[in-house]
Amino acid sequence: MTKLVRKLRFAHAAEIAAYHAYEGHWRSVTNQREQEYIRTIALDELNHIRDLERMLDCLGYCTDSTLDKAGKVVGEIIGFMCYYTGWRLPMWFAGVMEKIG
Repeated sequence: MTKLVRKLRFAHAAEIAAYHAYEGHWRSVTNQREQEYIRTIALDELNHIRDLERMLDCLGYCTDSTLDKAGKVVGEIIGFMCYYTGWRLPMWFAGVMEKIG
């Protein structure tokens, strides 16, 4: 497996995490305009997920279900934390994930 494929698979899992984190985040916000804005970001993450799936498919590879499941769990935890910590701690986690990728 090439380094590119590994990076694309990790990016796919990270986008899944981001999607679930944004889903939790918009639910934790009470301002309707903020909710709408955060929802559009979550939808952008879904587009990124599809784009990465297409890239992997073009290379003859599929996503890594183990990484994807881990991404979902991480994203749901981050989204849940938004109810209790506000946005700072989840943003810190997002920054860490960006640096890893």
